[in-house]
Amino acid sequence: MESLLFFVKKVLGYMLMPVPLFWFCLCLAGLCALVGRARLRNGLIVVALAWIGFFSLPSVAHWVARPLEQKYPMYGNQPVDFVVVHGNAHVSDPLVPITSLLSEVALMRLAEGVRIHRLNPNSKLLLSGYSGADAISQAEAMAQVAEQVFSVSREDMILKPLAKDTEEEAEAWVEVTAGRPLAVVTSAVHMPRTLFLYHHLGSQPIAAPTQYDTRSYPVEGFFNKLPSGSALRRVERAWHEYVGLLWLKVKGY
Repeated sequence: MESLLFFVKKVLGYMLMPVPLFWFCLCLAGLCALVGRARLRNGLIVVALAWIGFFSLPSVAHWVARPLEQKYPMYGNQPVDFVVVHGNAHVSDPLVPITSLLSEVALMRLAEGVRIHRLNPNSKLLLSGYSGADAISQAEAMAQVAEQVFSVSREDMILKPLAKDTEEEAEAWVEVTAGRPLAVVTSAVHMPRTLFLYHHLGSQPIAAPTQYDTRSYPVEGFFNKLPSGSALRRVERAWHEYVGLLWLKVKGY
């Protein structure tokens, strides 16, 4: 039952993203063309193009992501016993170096986690995330990078390689840390949903957001204001978090 619920959540989360919704409108337009509904077909095409164009604007991406990213301040050097780094993605490929094992997001999260760990020499670095279709887990991938790139001792790490999502990660680490001071590292846009889960579980961790998609100053230049794939990707990241928060509400949190 839990596996089915996890699958349904992933499918719904994907289908509610801007790009899948764009293609859904185009598919409906194609069906309308087949049954001779030309006016409805044209309307759906216009809606789809306007939809994807709107969410590809950098200003819109900033407006969508900024409230999530600014909800919590950056880590302020508070003393902690544990540093939790939430997983993202990785791909094991023998043809690339260890520095390319993690996704850019995961690498940035790990770098911030290691920085905080070094500010607290007696702390433990907590790494989580399951394997998915890969040969090793996200937790193990981050541990390898932490050890080989950042020179963190394995003795200073605790791994949870079976946690499949943020909810399972939070549950695992709340149990391990048992109320002791901890910092939680994740992407700034992901922090509100992450801390929502920790607070629901009775924990009060210190937020340590990283990997910001927005900045406090506007990006200059004419071409930086035009629709772009990078802006659409920022919208999708933020949209995923809003859908995730809604899912928690649906589950009764």
